[in-house]
Amino acid sequence: MERKKIEIIQLIRGYAALSVFFSHFMGDYNNNFHLTGQLGVAVFFWISGFLMIYTSYGKTNNYLAKRLLRILPLYYLTTLGVFVIGHIIPGLLHTADPTVENLLKSLLFIPCRVEGTNLIQPLLAVGWTLYLEIFTSIIFYIALKIFKSNVKAGYTVVSVLVILVFVNEVTKTNIVWLNIYGGRVSLYWAAGILFSIFYSKKALLKQRCSKDISNIWKFVLVVLGCGVFLIFENYYKLTFIEILLISTLMSVAILLFSNISFPKTYLVLGKISYSFYLLHYFVIKAFSRIIAPKMKSEEVVLNLILSFAITVFMSLVSYELIENRATSWLRTRICNIPMEIKNDKFKN
Repeated sequence: MERKKIEIIQLIRGYAALSVFFSHFMGDYNNNFHLTGQLGVAVFFWISGFLMIYTSYGKTNNYLAKRLLRILPLYYLTTLGVFVIGHIIPGLLHTADPTVENLLKSLLFIPCRVEGTNLIQPLLAVGWTLYLEIFTSIIFYIALKIFKSNVKAGYTVVSVLVILVFVNEVTKTNIVWLNIYGGRVSLYWAAGILFSIFYSKKALLKQRCSKDISNIWKFVLVVLGCGVFLIFENYYKLTFIEILLISTLMSVAILLFSNISFPKTYLVLGKISYSFYLLHYFVIKAFSRIIAPKMKSEEVVLNLILSFAITVFMSLVSYELIENRATSWLRTRICNIPMEIKNDKFKN
């Protein structure tokens, strides 16, 4: 059963992608306006938890295979890219150690700590978020097989995450897998799942709360939303109170604006956010370590715009060729799903 697309989700994804991009770019140049990028990641997790329930309603067959085919092709390509770069120009990699062992751990999503640091990440640094994506997808899939219900499977994932976070907080351990799966940010995933279950059961409520608005107000909403998001990002800290606050704001946004349709141009960044997230790191590091390692203050804005434009272009190409066409082709071969490429619709 195909569920209605919630376009506000794509809009918020775009905000999250922007905040992560700005945080990594500004961080490389020690600019005074430095974002953490944590809020962007938190929102990505909340949305993923929400969509885990929302998009699996009545479509539980081949769930894990479809998730892996959505995630793996581009991640594997970018990870292999880091591995190759590390052998061709070793000096470009500051934390990644491109050994065969680390490559295999990255491809198999085995969490490992970077030697000499507290960082837990694969060869592609931003790929650490996929540790939780794969972990929760496997738990959800197993629970689906047991309970035959996406709601009960969702409660299972929430229970596992809450227990892991509790144990990690109480023990203060340095166990790698517990640190990554039981980090506080995992609670966003749990919160997204819980709200999605509530949202799916309260059809009348969501219909009463969602009314379309004029194009002018849509534009104002997009601009104000972006500004508020970046301001929140600048002051965000990963505390339990802020986790509750951000999760509540996300829930309210879905309830109020779920039936609003936005012009497609407003949703482009959200649509390509996965490609954008994995590829932006290559562009930013190319600028900061090769093209302009000692950028003057007056050049920051120009290079920010240029690197953003390059990332968007690369992400559009990646989305079309890898996320869209290659994934559709693989699904026909592995999951026996009819190949259907739709460029005019945005996927949740």
